[in-house]
This record gives sequence, C-alpha cells and structure tokens, in this order.
Amino acid sequence: MSPSGPDALAWIKWFEADFRLSTGGWPLGARHAYRTLLFENWYRGQLPKDIAKLAELCELPLPQFERHWKSRIKAKFKGKGRWLTNPRIERDRAEAIRNREILIASGRKGGLARARGGGPQHIGADVSDLTERLRRPEK
Repeated sequence: MSPSGPDALAWIKWFEADFRLSTGGWPLGARHAYRTLLFENWYRGQLPKDIAKLAELCELPLPQFERHWKSRIKAKFKGKGRWLTNPRIERDRAEAIRNREILIASGRKGGLARARGGGPQHIGADVSDLTERLRRPEK
C-alpha cells in the first residue's frame, strides 16, 4: 500500500555526493532531468514509460530530453510493465513507507494508552522497542 497525501513521504533520503559522482561530466540539462525524475519517482512511486510525458515532467523540449534520455538517463531506470522506477529510489521509498507505518502504529498505541488514563509508564515497552523496530530490515 502506498501512502497518500502530499505529506505522506515529505522527505527523501538524498545523497548529494553519490548523485554528483554518478552524474559527473553530464551536461546541466541531463543532470536536471535525472534529478527531476528521481524526485518524481519518489513522490509518485513510478514514472510513465512515455518519453513525451517524461520530458514534460522535466520541463524540457522533447528533442533535448530524448538526447539526454538515450545517452545517459535511461540506464538508471528499470521498466515494470507500463512504468519505470529507479531501483535505489524504489528501495529507499519502500523503507520510508515501512518506517512511517511503524511510527504510525507506535503513535496509535501511545494515544490509546493515554486515552485509557495511562501515561508514559504504560507505553514504555512499545516506545523503547520503536528504535529497534526501525533499524530492523524488512523480512
């Protein structure tokens, strides 16, 4: 299940040094298009395979986008049916969704304990376990 709403995944795990290393020597338009597609992939969960739609997302003229796409960017995305995803964004996004669900569940438990007249002493085990749950890889 994908989170919904504009703030569902309000932050992106971003490694600027990795981005710069993987795009070193690229023209500015190619870097712009790639970064835009990564952010759109994060927000949307997937991208259309249609080149014209991708160019529109990047706000680049189609001929310019096609040049960058064919020479550099296409290799950074994998196809899934009618959609494209970047494997690293997909992995980080799945982790963010999982962590968000853990935080929501923990918040609900705390809220229920407080609503029942309890305080932090009643939810201590749940909250202390939260950090460990967030560190655990998904099974």
